[in-house]
Amino acid sequence: MMKRTLAFLTFAFVVILAAYSVFLIRRSLEREGRLGVGEAFPAVELQLIGAGDDLVHLPSGKKTLVVFFRYD
Repeated sequence: MMKRTLAFLTFAFVVILAAYSVFLIRRSLEREGRLGVGEAFPAVELQLIGAGDDLVHLPSGKKTLVVFFRYD
């Protein structure tokens, strides 16, 4: 009984993961389709803490890791 339950939960997890992946791909393609030919995704403005009032422009559509350093 335990093996069946574990197999069912694994199967359900794989199905949910596949459905979520399809959703993300579809959303990305729809967003790309709204752009004109040769246009890039608009940049995102990010204000860094402790950097004054400077805005940093990050390209959208790319995953970005923001790391904070504390000066001691």
